[in-house]
Amino acid sequence: EHLDQEDIGPAGGASGPGGYGPSGAGSPYGPGSPGSGGFIFNGVSITPSGSYNVSLPSGVTITVSGSAIFQNPSNSGSVLVSYGGSTHVVFSVSPAGGMGPIWR
Repeated sequence: EHLDQEDIGPAGGASGPGGYGPSGAGSPYGPGSPGSGGFIFNGVSITPSGSYNVSLPSGVTITVSGSAIFQNPSNSGSVLVSYGGSTHVVFSVSPAGGMGPIWR
């Protein structure tokens, strides 16, 4: 069995024009936009994949993933941190530069 050139020819046209629509450029996932999962708190960009040092109300500083930090709807001057099975109101967040204890 052999394939003639005619048998393979036109198949490539399936994706055709319009395969690349007007998406992409106008993507809603720009820096800090809703939907990107990130937000700015006291000048610090919080992203789910980042690591941050947070000061708990008890005075202990821990390092948590950005996915554990949430905007506080009732007080924009603080954030909510999910840690140890409870939620803490936190006023101090800084990017973790590899220093401080990492709690696992």
